[in-house]
Amino acid sequence: MAAEAKRRELGRFLAASEGYHVLTSEGYDVGLVDHVRYERHSDHPDEIVIRRRNVLRKSRRVIPFAAVTSV
Repeated sequence: MAAEAKRRELGRFLAASEGYHVLTSEGYDVGLVDHVRYERHSDHPDEIVIRRRNVLRKSRRVIPFAAVTSV
């Protein structure tokens, strides 16, 4: 039950995280939260879309919610 409560809490925080920096567990900046996608679950997002800005182009990367460890 504790894992389910943590998942709901992470989902709640992610819902309001647009524009926040995304870091790897080692502390490297991978971009900004562009938006979260809810498709199968209502208590937490299925995916987080990260945007990166490069001098030459913009790119997006999709990360599964299961890869999120903290917000």
